Amino acid sequence: MPDDSRSPQKHRLIPCAIYTRKSTDEGLEQAFNSLDAQYEACEAYIASQKHEGWKLIPNRYDDGGISGGTLDRPGLEQLLHDVGQGLVKMIVVYKIDRLTRSLADFAKLVERMDEVECSFVSVTQAFNTSTSMGRLTLNVLLSFAQFEREVTAERIRDKISASKAKGMWMGGYPPLGFDRDPDPNKRSLIINNHEAEQIKTLFDLFEQHGRLVDVEKEARRRGIRSKFHEFPNGNTRGGSLMSRGQIHALLSNPIHADMIRHKKKVDEGLHDAIIDRDRWLKVQKQLTVNARKPRAIPLDRLGNSEAEYQSSFPENASPSTIPLLRSLLFDKDGRCFTPSFSCKGRKRYHYYLLNADSEANRQSGKSCLSIRLLAAQIEDLTVKNLYDVFTCSGRVQSLFNDLDVNELPNLETTSAHIANSIKQDRHCVRQFISRIEIGSDNLSINMNVAQIADAFNLASERINTSQLTLHVPFTKRRRGNETKLVTRNSESSPDKTLIKTLAASHRWLAMLKQNIPFEKIAEREGRSISYIRTRLPLALLSPKIQTAILNGKQPIELTADKLARMIIPMAFDEQEQVLGFGS
Repeated sequence: MPDDSRSPQKHRLIPCAIYTRKSTDEGLEQAFNSLDAQYEACEAYIASQKHEGWKLIPNRYDDGGISGGTLDRPGLEQLLHDVGQGLVKMIVVYKIDRLTRSLADFAKLVERMDEVECSFVSVTQAFNTSTSMGRLTLNVLLSFAQFEREVTAERIRDKISASKAKGMWMGGYPPLGFDRDPDPNKRSLIINNHEAEQIKTLFDLFEQHGRLVDVEKEARRRGIRSKFHEFPNGNTRGGSLMSRGQIHALLSNPIHADMIRHKKKVDEGLHDAIIDRDRWLKVQKQLTVNARKPRAIPLDRLGNSEAEYQSSFPENASPSTIPLLRSLLFDKDGRCFTPSFSCKGRKRYHYYLLNADSEANRQSGKSCLSIRLLAAQIEDLTVKNLYDVFTCSGRVQSLFNDLDVNELPNLETTSAHIANSIKQDRHCVRQFISRIEIGSDNLSINMNVAQIADAFNLASERINTSQLTLHVPFTKRRRGNETKLVTRNSESSPDKTLIKTLAASHRWLAMLKQNIPFEKIAEREGRSISYIRTRLPLALLSPKIQTAILNGKQPIELTADKLARMIIPMAFDEQEQVLGFGS
């Protein structure tokens, strides 16, 4: 009998597909292009592997003019579809970066090919993905391919930035009012006279009405439309009536004032201007003033008066929507606190913020720590002190010099009326305050001379200016990210979060006594085990501390998060000493 072991080995048939790609469409119109060159090299390689059972399938998978940074390629998608159908068992490429330049995308491709037992080979790099060593080598080479792609992208971005700094138009859709320069060697724009008239009309309308909603209505009535573009494939874009957002973007685009914007930088452009530079800047200032959500920046940065600053709110806005102490609150160095807020779920927390990193504070040349004051506290403190002044006849009388007995009834009536107005609407205090200054241990509330004199119908010369400043001593306490002001007459305020955590700690302790493990407790409570462990010790606080927490008598800086980060002593007297409850 013949020895089968010596007979020629029979290889199973391996259907092979060639994938080719070129990043740009340059030269693709030629009879023999880069894709054809890649295909011939791969075809020859497959022919050399005929003894291994490799056979080229007739379908071609080409992607011309498409980057390797994405998998959204028609040729590649068709190839992956055929791989999934089992029609392809080996993918042959000229270089691995023809398939992809992204490590993340490569991992996805390898995973998909492993599922159907498909591999791929690079003609110019001797490895394949059917071996672990081949995959290691491939990952290394692909890392360099991705690095090359990122470096190329950086060079392109730097080139665009440098070109725009010289005023060049770097492509894209020309904005309304301009067309591309017909000379391909010039990277610039030329004015479209018909569209330029529309631009001038929109600027005229905004200067006339001052509100985008009115400009939008009039622009729609006049039939002013957005820029119309028609693409070589027949698709169109634009040409519709303009929305308020489109009008705002158009009015704020510096290109109409012969400037080019690149990110946050604006440079001189090579094209001609449709709108005069000074006129464009004037419109930008008005757009800023009219913003529905004014920027939280001090008055000295806006360069506006208080009246202009307040007009940044919509005309129909209720006074109660304006932060009570906006543009009135300063530190001892004259830096302005600005309104801010943060959100937790659907609840919004309001603050007054002194930002050390703000441009105004950096330009002041003085060192500054960031301070965040809870808006409700500082506003309540201000309102209470103003209210106390107008409800005390002695305090009111001290505001004026040389009072006549006959003037006292009018003083009492007017002060009672002002106090009642403050009680009804706390925003009334704004008109009686000229400035509030926060020192290191003192809050100074300066009352407005003109408004006080006008309210009591007395000459401003009769105002006793020495009595117009209210001094409120306080102690600063840090509470998380906030700074809280503790005054002599501060009322106790129970910390709801701390009380809730204290109650939960007792509930968890009861569960532990029932031999319920931490894992089960965390699962029931919807918390992590770490969260349960760090807050459980609150149940072991001394009765004195727990009673103080329930009554809101604990130190203000003592929070649930602070307790969770502390190592709490076991002895009650040590706890009280460490947490600020000792005598």
